[in-house]
Amino acid sequence: MKICSFLATFCCFLQLSIAQTSTFSIALNQDNAFGFAPAVYGSFGIKENLDFTYYGIFWTNHAYTNEGGDAWTETGIGLGFPALDGKAYINPSLGFTHGSLLSNSPSGSFGEGIVPNVVAFYADDKLETELYFGYYKALRDGGVSADFILYWAYPGYVFSNKFSAGLHYEQFHLTRDDTGLSENQYQWLGAYVKFTSGDKYTFRFSFGDNLNDNPLYSGSFYKLGVFIPLM
Repeated sequence: MKICSFLATFCCFLQLSIAQTSTFSIALNQDNAFGFAPAVYGSFGIKENLDFTYYGIFWTNHAYTNEGGDAWTETGIGLGFPALDGKAYINPSLGFTHGSLLSNSPSGSFGEGIVPNVVAFYADDKLETELYFGYYKALRDGGVSADFILYWAYPGYVFSNKFSAGLHYEQFHLTRDDTGLSENQYQWLGAYVKFTSGDKYTFRFSFGDNLNDNPLYSGSFYKLGVFIPLM
């Protein structure tokens, strides 16, 4: 009965929210550290200046699987709201990973890790910024579990409504594993160029150097991101 009541309440919530503004977008991302990772992002308004948001990331890197199976997948929900007179948008989320990468389990499982994260955007006539911070925390332990922090910043200058460019800084850090290891994985510093079509479709390419000397990662980096809003 409690489950039925919850489902009924949630369905009513969805029906009320559907009248608010909804969005759904696809992002195609690839770099020389994580590989190809397409993602989907959606939202619908709960009330004025507050959105319910959700996302999913298809981590396709073969190194994140168990001999090709148990593909690593990330899903999450959050809240989004505007700030700074509508020039900024802030979206804290709570994500979960499914598979075996963080837990190092012999087989993939639902909810093997948790990912509290936040992304923020700023844009005006001359400046733009994207900021992200995520903490990947293992919830299961299949041998040598591990936790990571990933964050980046894209501060840039808007030359026109078609072209912008700026800096790309990104760091990936192993905070803990069961052997006691904690080390920086990579630290990228470089530049990006971004092209915008139709005031909403974006193509962003980043490139630069890896400031960290870790043999697991290349001494330089490149990253391509394409953002495609569908509604």
